[in-house]
Amino acid sequence: MIKKIATYIIGTAAVFSAVWGMFRAFDTVQDNQEDMIESIEHINVEQQFQAEDLAEIKDTLWKLEAEHKAQGANIESLGWAIKNLDNFTPEQMEEILDRTLRNNPTAYRGSVEIIPID
Repeated sequence: MIKKIATYIIGTAAVFSAVWGMFRAFDTVQDNQEDMIESIEHINVEQQFQAEDLAEIKDTLWKLEAEHKAQGANIESLGWAIKNLDNFTPEQMEEILDRTLRNNPTAYRGSVEIIPID
């Protein structure tokens, strides 16, 4: 009788041990999956931040390109004005340079005055 009770106790303990072991294994797998999901979500957030940074960089580059083209146009018109300096009176040239420099507010500081070189 003691042998039967011991067998039942040992059998019950073995079943509980097996169930506990399966629970722990399943729990470990589930924890690993949750960790992987969390890592993937973190990577997605980081990629979103990087995409926003790249978009801002592209916008900045487009603005710089537009400013560069505008400055190039102003330089070309100033070059034209210098080449044709003899074709205009000082008042006309002053008006041309005033208009040209007003188109580029970063370079314009006050009015232009032509001083003849003697």
